[in-house]
Amino acid sequence: MRMFKLSEVMSSIWTITRDAFAFISKRAQSIAKTILICVI
Repeated sequence: MRMFKLSEVMSSIWTITRDAFAFISKRAQSIAKTILICVI
């Protein structure tokens, strides 16, 4: 019986999560900079 490759699934999920987190953090930084510029 062939084992289901859980490691491959976990690595793909990790990659997607990491990319999404990086994208969200970049967006949050740009939004924070815009708010700071507007406030100051």
